[in-house]
Amino acid sequence: MKDDFSHVLAAPWARVILLTVYLEGLFLYGPFAFFATHLHQQFDMSLSAAGLVVMLFGAGGFAYALGSRRLVSALGEAGLARGGGIVMTLALLAMAFAPAWWWALLASLATGLGFYMMHNTLQVNATQMAPARRGAAVASFASCFFLGQSTGVALAGQLVESIGTAWLMASGALGLLLVSAAFARKLRQRPSQNARDDPGAWTQPLAGATTAGARETRVRPPLVVRMTASPCASDSSPRAWITERRSPLRSWTTIS
Repeated sequence: MKDDFSHVLAAPWARVILLTVYLEGLFLYGPFAFFATHLHQQFDMSLSAAGLVVMLFGAGGFAYALGSRRLVSALGEAGLARGGGIVMTLALLAMAFAPAWWWALLASLATGLGFYMMHNTLQVNATQMAPARRGAAVASFASCFFLGQSTGVALAGQLVESIGTAWLMASGALGLLLVSAAFARKLRQRPSQNARDDPGAWTQPLAGATTAGARETRVRPPLVVRMTASPCASDSSPRAWITERRSPLRSWTTIS
C-alpha cells in the first residue's frame, strides 16, 4: 500500500491535482460552513429558513448535471475550471455583501454550480493522474479534499470572531479565484507534458501533417490477445483456456 501511494505522489501532475483539491476544499467549505450563520445574523432569518437557502447549493449541482454536455463542449477542461472559480467567487461575494436576503438564493445556487464545474474537472483528472495505481490515486484525491474541508472549517472558526462572516467569505472568494486560475493554466499547459506523464503511449505525426507544421498525438500501444487450450485439460474435463495479453510495455497471463 505504501508503494502505491508513493507511486502516486511521484507523479508531478498528481501532486498538482491533490494540492488543488485540498485548497478548493479549504477556501470553499470554510466560508460555506457559515452561510446559515451569516444569513441569521445579517437578515435575522431563522436558522431553519437559512438552512433551506443553503440547500440550493445541491440544486446548483443538479443544474450542472443538466447542462454539463453543453458546458464541456463550450468551455473545455480549462474553461470549466476557470469558469467554476469565477462563478464561486462572485457567488461568495454576493452572499457576503448582499443588500437583501433573496440575493442569498441565487448566491447559494451559483456556489453549487461553480463548485461542480471545477470539482468535476478535478475528479476526472484524478482518475487519470496515475493509471497504474488508480485506486490509490482516487483515495488520495478524496483524502486531500476532505482534509481541505476540515482545515478550512477549523481556520474559519478561528477567524470568524475577529473578521466577521462577510470578510470570511470574501477571503474564500479570493482564494478560489487564485486556485482556479492557477489550475486552468496548468490544464492549458498539460498537453505538452503528456510524454513525461504517460509512458504507456508513444507519439506519432498526425496524418496529413506537414513537416514544417507537424503535430503529434498520443496513441496507446496495441493489445494482442491470444487464447490457447490448457495442456492440462483432458477430453473428458471442462476445457481451460490460457489467455495471454501482450503489449510493448507489459504482458500477463490468466487462466479461465
